Amino acid sequence: MKSEWLRWDLHVHSPESFEHQFSFNDPQEAESYGNDIFAKYLDVLEERIEVECVGITDYFSIDGYRKVYEARKAGRLQNFKLVLPNIEFRLTNILEIGPDRKPKKINFHVIFSDEIDPDTIENEFLSSLNFLDDRNSKHSLRRDNLTKFGLKMQGIQKEFKQKTPYAAGCICASIDLNDIVTLLREKDSIFQGRYLLVLAAENVSKITWGSQGDVTRRQLMSHADAIFTGSSSDRDFLLGKKGENFQTEFGKIWPVLHGSDAHDFVSLFNPDLNRYCWIKAQPTFEGLKQIIYEPEDRVCISEEQPRFAQYSFAIDKFSISQSNLGENISIKKTDLDLSRGLVAVIGGKGTGKTALLDLLAHSFNSRLASELPEGERLSSFVARNTKGKSIPDLTTAIEFADQSKFSKNMRDNNTHRASITYLSQGKIDEFSNDSNKLQIQIRRIIFDKIRYTNRDLTDEYESIQSEINSTVKTINDTFADLKSIYFELAQSDLKFIDNSMIDKAASIRSIELEIQDLLQRTEESKGIYDEILKRQNVFSNLIQKYRSIRSNLNSLKKKLQSSIGIVRDTESLNNNLSELGIGSGIAILNIDEVNKNIIDIDVYIMELIHRNEEDLRSVQQEVEAMSVDKDKIESLQQRKGIELISLQDLKVQRESYIANIESTDEKRIYQYENIARLLNLQQNLRDCYSRIISAYAENLPEILRNIEFSAEVQIEFDKWAEDIDGLFDSRKGVTLENIQSNLELMKAEYINPSVVNIQNIYQNIIDNAKSLKKGRSIQDIEAKLYELPIGISTGISYSGIDMDSLSMGQRGTVLLSIYLADGDNTLVIDQPEENLDNKYIYNVLVEAIKRAKLNRQIIIATHNANLVINTDAEQIVIADFKNNEIFYQSGTIEDSIIRKEIALILEGGEEAFNKREVRYSAK
Repeated sequence: MKSEWLRWDLHVHSPESFEHQFSFNDPQEAESYGNDIFAKYLDVLEERIEVECVGITDYFSIDGYRKVYEARKAGRLQNFKLVLPNIEFRLTNILEIGPDRKPKKINFHVIFSDEIDPDTIENEFLSSLNFLDDRNSKHSLRRDNLTKFGLKMQGIQKEFKQKTPYAAGCICASIDLNDIVTLLREKDSIFQGRYLLVLAAENVSKITWGSQGDVTRRQLMSHADAIFTGSSSDRDFLLGKKGENFQTEFGKIWPVLHGSDAHDFVSLFNPDLNRYCWIKAQPTFEGLKQIIYEPEDRVCISEEQPRFAQYSFAIDKFSISQSNLGENISIKKTDLDLSRGLVAVIGGKGTGKTALLDLLAHSFNSRLASELPEGERLSSFVARNTKGKSIPDLTTAIEFADQSKFSKNMRDNNTHRASITYLSQGKIDEFSNDSNKLQIQIRRIIFDKIRYTNRDLTDEYESIQSEINSTVKTINDTFADLKSIYFELAQSDLKFIDNSMIDKAASIRSIELEIQDLLQRTEESKGIYDEILKRQNVFSNLIQKYRSIRSNLNSLKKKLQSSIGIVRDTESLNNNLSELGIGSGIAILNIDEVNKNIIDIDVYIMELIHRNEEDLRSVQQEVEAMSVDKDKIESLQQRKGIELISLQDLKVQRESYIANIESTDEKRIYQYENIARLLNLQQNLRDCYSRIISAYAENLPEILRNIEFSAEVQIEFDKWAEDIDGLFDSRKGVTLENIQSNLELMKAEYINPSVVNIQNIYQNIIDNAKSLKKGRSIQDIEAKLYELPIGISTGISYSGIDMDSLSMGQRGTVLLSIYLADGDNTLVIDQPEENLDNKYIYNVLVEAIKRAKLNRQIIIATHNANLVINTDAEQIVIADFKNNEIFYQSGTIEDSIIRKEIALILEGGEEAFNKREVRYSAK
């Protein structure tokens, strides 16, 4: 069940009214109905489907309603969801209206609940009233008395003779409004809370204020619960929109109703100018009564049916399958038809409020424990039931406003492409307690709106922001280069390099002198050296020859050994010859003599070899002595080469050191240029953001009427200066006042940056590096100097009070108001009131929600009665937990059962109802 915009026509006369023009089209039709015009009336009513709630109206009676009532009891006219009795009275009050000051009687209506049967109305109300005749005599308001009075008036005035006596009596009769009001109050055991008093304003609205009729009109209006009028001007007046002190002056504001005031078939349900009456309520008398408590938001007079959120993906239906969530908990199968207005989810602690919202949100963004940050898991029903355990087999299904459908098992990772805004439990506190997160959220809200209405403006902002990011990166990269240079410089010492170069040059000179001395000495002994070499060659050659002779001698000795056999053979031959008498024989070689000669020669040769070897060794010693100088020269030459390379390395180091110093200066100047550029870009960004905020504020919804936005350059100067001050040791000669004074000069640069000024300021601070605390370096100074404490923020004030001056709860209320005004997609909020300021909830948030729900669907779980009742929620979903099972039921504020549950569940529920019922009155 939910409150819906339905078409009501509470001012429809029947053929039982003394004055009507209901008729047959022709005699044949009359004959077909047996001349019973009411029979045709019932048929015509039964054919009409455009109106769902009807007030059957008769003057001074309920005769027409009684017949309709009986027909519905018999099963007819089921095309209407509600039929109410409306009794129209002509009052004793007469007002002179218009320029001709023609006297007019005032009509007043009493609309009863359908729960009161016609007999009770007839016997307990109508029969107890008296009408006044022409002599101010009182008569019981019965048909026979009106007929008698009509006959009397026909005898007095001929104009009435054309009327029936009953009609003449009704025309002339009048009722004192005080009698009506008094009677209803006296019989409150029967009628209390079961009727509405409605003043017909077609004449009253013409009274001139300050005239004699002024007091009369005020008296009549004071008794009315609502006013019948089709005038939009009257409606604005009665809702207090034409005067700031209207409610103080009149004591209340009034809802406006309008009907066709049909007295014939042509005008039935067809009011002038198609000014139809739409009421947002259940089709019950209690639903109708809600217009008293919400006179503006529950009634609309227009040709077109008012609409709730038009977002294509507003959620019309939400279903949850039956599922076991664990050993001790399950969720019952649930099918909810959701209102596109405000759905309030209520219930005791642990009954499943968060479960409903979290399961809904899970269809759009995964709420699984594995997908959520640690801090958000505790507030998520889905996360709690999927952390460290198997995921329940639970399926949710959604039907959207465009009739598309989507279903999801909790185990699946699919999500719907539509966007909802889900503020889970604790989110508002999280943002309200963290300025950075608060700024991010507010800026996102502003940008999301302007991105669709003025894309060029947001593109310009993003382009400037991109330049800022690029410039910041350049500053960081340049500082990284500087740190690299500082590291290199820290590894070197120019004085040490210079001293090393001097030492190297001296070493090279010493080597060169030593080489020169050796070379000179070598030149002088060059002739001797050559002679020695010649001698060396002679001795070497002689030794070679001697060794060759010895070799030949040895060879000869071997050959002699082999010749011994020949000698013996020769001796044997000679003996044989002698024996034969042959005198001459063969001469025999004297081998022993030869061997002796060979040995003598060999001994002599060996002596020569030894002698020459001795001479050769002597010569070689002389050669070696002279070669030492040459090797020494070569060694010295090598040493000189090494020293020259080392000297060159030192020169490169020195050049690199000087280049690094020069590069440091260049890079610092480059830094100062980029800092100036960054400050200029920040100003451009602020100007662009100001235009974005102006565009955002142009059509600022009424929700945000007390909230002002501005673009501000945010400078955390004091913290920045304090951090830089903390690097220096005042005992080392630098005064913190000097550092502080230089930093103070930077404030001017934020507005109109100058490279020269920034360079002077920064350099003055860097030049004090000698006074740094132990362990600190120039790098530390520059690291802080380049961390410019500047950014763009959204300045917010509520009713002239800066956001920072509000309490956390008040900030949360303002933030929630901004969220409510943001976009048209479905907004789901889980228990936002935990740390919200209760006064702000009633004075600010309630109205913000009422305005927001006109344009978007809002689903909110809450313990706060004001967020349910005084926001006039279109639907109440009650979460309950019994027998280890979560289940839900839905209804509306006007449902008496739901009202009891609200009073029982929500703290201050009855008080909230009381506030609602007297909000627009002076009770």
